[in-house]
Amino acid sequence: MPIEEAKSIKVLSIDGGGIRGIIPAIILDALQQRVGKPPHDTYDLIAGTSTGGIITVGIGTACNQGKPYTPQELVGLYVQNGATIFKTRFLQALRELMAPKYFPDGPEEVLAKYFGEAEFKSALTLLLVSSYDLQSQMPFFFKSHRITAHSNWNWPVRQIARATSAAPTYFLPFHLVARRITPSWMEESSSTIPPWPRTSKRAGSILTSKT
Repeated sequence: MPIEEAKSIKVLSIDGGGIRGIIPAIILDALQQRVGKPPHDTYDLIAGTSTGGIITVGIGTACNQGKPYTPQELVGLYVQNGATIFKTRFLQALRELMAPKYFPDGPEEVLAKYFGEAEFKSALTLLLVSSYDLQSQMPFFFKSHRITAHSNWNWPVRQIARATSAAPTYFLPFHLVARRITPSWMEESSSTIPPWPRTSKRAGSILTSKT
Protein backbone atom coordinates (compact mmCIF):
# COMPACT_ATOMS: atom_id res chain seq x y z
CA MET A 1 0.00 0.00 0.00
CA PRO A 2 1.32 3.46 -0.76
CA ILE A 3 2.46 5.44 2.23
CA GLU A 4 -0.03 8.19 2.97
CA GLU A 5 1.54 11.58 2.52
CA ALA A 6 1.89 13.44 5.82
CA LYS A 7 -0.30 16.51 6.17
CA SER A 8 1.76 19.68 6.08
CA ILE A 9 1.50 22.08 8.99
CA LYS A 10 1.79 25.76 8.21
CA VAL A 11 3.24 27.83 11.05
CA LEU A 12 3.72 31.59 11.14
CA SER A 13 6.17 32.90 13.76
CA ILE A 14 6.46 36.67 14.28
CA ASP A 15 9.44 38.05 16.20
CA GLY A 16 9.64 41.16 18.36
CA GLY A 17 11.26 44.50 17.67
CA GLY A 18 9.14 47.38 18.98
CA ILE A 19 8.18 49.91 16.32
CA ARG A 20 9.87 47.66 13.76
CA GLY A 21 6.73 45.54 13.95
CA ILE A 22 5.73 47.57 10.92
CA ILE A 23 8.09 45.34 8.87
CA PRO A 24 6.35 41.96 9.44
CA ALA A 25 3.00 43.74 9.07
CA ILE A 26 4.04 44.99 5.62
CA ILE A 27 5.37 41.55 4.64
CA LEU A 28 2.16 39.86 5.79
CA ASP A 29 0.14 42.35 3.79
CA ALA A 30 2.12 41.45 0.66
CA LEU A 31 1.70 37.73 1.37
CA GLN A 32 -2.04 38.11 1.87
CA GLN A 33 -2.37 39.88 -1.46
CA ARG A 34 -0.39 37.13 -3.19
CA VAL A 35 -2.12 34.19 -1.48
CA GLY A 36 -5.56 35.73 -1.70
CA LYS A 37 -6.73 34.88 1.82
CA PRO A 38 -6.09 36.22 5.35
CA PRO A 39 -3.37 34.77 7.61
CA HIS A 40 -5.82 32.96 9.92
CA ASP A 41 -7.05 30.98 6.90
CA THR A 42 -3.51 30.33 5.66
CA TYR A 43 -1.71 29.12 8.78
CA ASP A 44 -2.51 26.30 11.19
CA LEU A 45 -0.66 28.05 14.01
CA ILE A 46 0.38 31.68 14.46
CA ALA A 47 2.92 32.52 17.19
CA GLY A 48 4.50 35.79 18.25
CA THR A 49 6.47 37.57 20.92
CA SER A 50 6.49 41.24 21.95
CA THR A 51 5.37 43.38 19.02
CA GLY A 52 5.01 40.12 17.09
CA GLY A 53 2.55 39.00 19.76
CA ILE A 54 0.48 42.13 19.16
CA ILE A 55 0.36 41.31 15.45
CA THR A 56 -0.51 37.69 16.28
CA VAL A 57 -3.63 38.56 18.24
CA GLY A 58 -4.46 41.34 15.79
CA ILE A 59 -4.61 39.07 12.75
CA GLY A 60 -5.69 35.96 14.64
CA THR A 61 -8.70 36.96 16.76
CA ALA A 62 -12.07 38.57 16.11
CA CYS A 63 -10.87 41.73 17.85
CA ASN A 64 -11.99 44.23 15.22
CA GLN A 65 -15.77 44.40 15.59
CA GLY A 66 -16.13 40.65 15.13
CA LYS A 67 -13.36 40.16 12.60
CA PRO A 68 -9.55 40.28 12.63
CA TYR A 69 -7.46 43.22 11.54
CA THR A 70 -5.82 42.99 8.16
CA PRO A 71 -2.03 43.29 8.10
CA GLN A 72 -2.47 46.63 6.32
CA GLU A 73 -4.60 47.92 9.19
CA LEU A 74 -1.88 46.89 11.64
CA VAL A 75 0.66 48.83 9.60
CA GLY A 76 -1.55 51.79 10.47
CA LEU A 77 -1.32 50.90 14.16
CA TYR A 78 2.42 51.57 14.07
CA VAL A 79 2.39 54.51 11.66
CA GLN A 80 -0.42 56.39 13.42
CA ASN A 81 0.33 55.48 17.04
CA GLY A 82 4.11 55.08 17.29
CA ALA A 83 4.52 58.49 18.92
CA THR A 84 1.82 57.65 21.49
CA ILE A 85 3.34 54.28 22.39
CA PHE A 86 6.89 55.59 22.70
CA LYS A 87 6.08 58.99 24.12
CA THR A 88 9.00 60.90 25.63
CA ARG A 89 8.50 63.25 28.56
CA PHE A 90 10.20 65.99 30.52
CA LEU A 91 13.39 64.80 32.25
CA GLN A 92 13.33 61.61 30.14
CA ALA A 93 17.06 60.97 30.52
CA LEU A 94 16.83 61.19 34.32
CA ARG A 95 13.89 58.78 34.39
CA GLU A 96 15.83 56.18 32.39
CA LEU A 97 18.39 55.97 35.21
CA MET A 98 15.77 54.88 37.73
CA ALA A 99 12.81 53.35 35.87
CA PRO A 100 11.72 51.91 32.52
CA LYS A 101 12.19 54.29 29.62
CA TYR A 102 8.49 54.78 28.78
CA PHE A 103 5.28 55.08 30.77
CA PRO A 104 2.75 52.28 30.17
CA ASP A 105 -0.24 54.54 29.58
CA GLY A 106 0.75 55.08 25.92
CA PRO A 107 0.64 51.45 24.77
CA GLU A 108 -2.30 50.66 27.04
CA GLU A 109 -4.30 53.48 25.43
CA VAL A 110 -3.51 52.20 21.93
CA LEU A 111 -4.21 48.54 22.79
CA ALA A 112 -7.55 49.47 24.36
CA LYS A 113 -8.44 51.45 21.25
CA TYR A 114 -7.63 48.61 18.86
CA PHE A 115 -8.71 45.55 20.87
CA GLY A 116 -11.43 46.83 23.19
CA GLU A 117 -12.97 43.99 25.22
CA ALA A 118 -12.25 41.24 22.67
CA GLU A 119 -11.22 37.97 24.30
CA PHE A 120 -8.63 35.34 23.42
CA LYS A 121 -11.37 32.75 22.94
CA SER A 122 -12.29 34.55 19.72
CA ALA A 123 -9.13 33.10 18.10
CA LEU A 124 -9.75 32.14 14.48
CA THR A 125 -6.83 29.71 14.30
CA LEU A 126 -4.44 28.27 16.88
CA LEU A 127 -2.48 31.08 18.54
CA LEU A 128 0.56 31.09 20.81
CA VAL A 129 1.92 34.26 22.41
CA SER A 130 5.04 34.21 24.56
CA SER A 131 5.68 36.11 27.77
CA TYR A 132 7.50 35.68 31.07
CA ASP A 133 6.15 35.06 34.57
CA LEU A 134 8.14 37.10 37.09
CA GLN A 135 6.85 35.07 40.04
CA SER A 136 7.93 31.65 38.78
CA GLN A 137 10.87 33.06 36.77
CA MET A 138 9.76 30.94 33.84
CA PRO A 139 8.55 31.59 30.29
CA PHE A 140 4.79 31.53 29.91
CA PHE A 141 2.87 30.91 26.71
CA PHE A 142 -0.69 32.08 26.10
CA LYS A 143 -2.26 29.19 24.14
CA SER A 144 -5.67 29.67 22.58
CA HIS A 145 -6.39 25.94 22.22
CA ARG A 146 -6.38 25.45 25.99
CA ILE A 147 -9.41 27.68 26.52
CA THR A 148 -11.88 24.95 25.55
CA ALA A 149 -10.87 22.78 28.51
CA HIS A 150 -9.68 25.52 30.87
CA SER A 151 -11.62 28.77 30.81
CA ASN A 152 -9.03 30.54 32.96
CA TRP A 153 -6.76 30.55 29.90
CA ASN A 154 -9.07 33.16 28.38
CA TRP A 155 -7.94 36.76 28.82
CA PRO A 156 -8.83 40.03 27.11
CA VAL A 157 -6.71 40.33 23.99
CA ARG A 158 -5.43 43.77 25.01
CA GLN A 159 -4.02 42.30 28.24
CA ILE A 160 -2.16 39.56 26.39
CA ALA A 161 -0.79 42.15 23.99
CA ARG A 162 0.35 44.33 26.90
CA ALA A 163 1.95 41.36 28.71
CA THR A 164 3.96 40.12 25.74
CA SER A 165 5.19 43.62 24.88
CA ALA A 166 6.35 44.64 28.38
CA ALA A 167 9.97 44.77 27.26
CA PRO A 168 12.48 45.11 30.13
CA THR A 169 13.93 48.64 30.51
CA TYR A 170 11.26 49.99 28.17
CA PHE A 171 7.96 49.36 29.98
CA LEU A 172 6.88 48.28 33.44
CA PRO A 173 5.81 44.63 33.82
CA PHE A 174 2.09 44.08 33.44
CA HIS A 175 0.19 42.67 36.43
CA LEU A 176 -2.24 40.21 34.89
CA VAL A 177 -5.06 38.99 37.12
CA ALA A 178 -6.74 35.67 36.38
CA ARG A 179 -8.97 33.61 38.68
CA ARG A 180 -6.56 31.79 41.00
CA ILE A 181 -3.29 33.34 39.81
CA THR A 182 -2.05 36.92 39.91
CA PRO A 183 1.35 36.91 38.23
CA SER A 184 3.24 39.81 36.76
CA TRP A 185 4.15 39.36 33.12
CA MET A 186 6.92 40.79 31.04
CA GLU A 187 8.06 40.29 27.48
CA GLU A 188 10.00 37.14 26.77
CA SER A 189 13.15 38.59 25.29
CA SER A 190 13.30 37.74 21.62
CA SER A 191 17.09 37.83 21.81
CA THR A 192 17.14 34.78 24.08
CA ILE A 193 13.96 32.80 23.44
CA PRO A 194 12.35 33.66 20.10
CA PRO A 195 9.01 31.99 19.45
CA TRP A 196 9.97 29.95 16.41
CA PRO A 197 12.10 27.17 18.03
CA ARG A 198 9.38 26.32 20.55
CA THR A 199 6.71 26.77 17.91
CA SER A 200 8.35 24.39 15.47
CA LYS A 201 8.84 21.73 18.14
CA ARG A 202 5.31 21.95 19.52
CA ALA A 203 3.28 22.60 16.39
CA GLY A 204 2.68 18.95 15.58
CA SER A 205 1.69 17.96 19.11
CA ILE A 206 -0.56 21.01 19.54
CA LEU A 207 -2.41 20.31 16.35
CA THR A 208 -2.88 16.62 17.08
CA SER A 209 -3.45 16.48 20.85
CA LYS A 210 -4.66 20.05 21.56
CA THR A 211 -3.11 19.87 25.04
